[in-house]
Amino acid sequence: MRQNNEYASVMRIGRVCEFSPEKHAARVLFPDIPGKISDWLPLLTPNSHADKSEHYVDVDEHVVCLMSGQGDEFGVILGSFYDGKNEPPFQTGNAHTLTYADGTMIQYDRASSTLSVHCVKDITIETDNGVKVKAGNDVEIEALNEVRIKAGVHIKLEAPRIDLN
Repeated sequence: MRQNNEYASVMRIGRVCEFSPEKHAARVLFPDIPGKISDWLPLLTPNSHADKSEHYVDVDEHVVCLMSGQGDEFGVILGSFYDGKNEPPFQTGNAHTLTYADGTMIQYDRASSTLSVHCVKDITIETDNGVKVKAGNDVEIEALNEVRIKAGVHIKLEAPRIDLN
């Protein structure tokens, strides 16, 4: 039997009213209790020890919280959800997509087995070791202006035929 108590262990739906990237936590307004704002609730994340992951929620975003039953300071934000005003971007059932507010998108489509990245600004790839790109077919590099290749020692091209123009 559930206790008639606002702090009973319960899953609650609310709206983010404040977010702290430093705490990786948010304060949540629960509309079922007028004026009720939680203490800082951490966002559930896949990793937080040796490997770490980080994601954010936006102010006014709907979230689901699991409260521990020990007060509004003991709980965790499980995640957000599409609420009817905000719809999933592709709705195909086959794509895992990350879409950012600036229009940047990373998508894997399992139906076509393709990975797509669209970035509205620069992409930087850095490594402390080598980089290898291997394709089972053609590799094409296209730029609007120029393509620069810079090496500290030498550049080696290998092919049965090399066309330079």
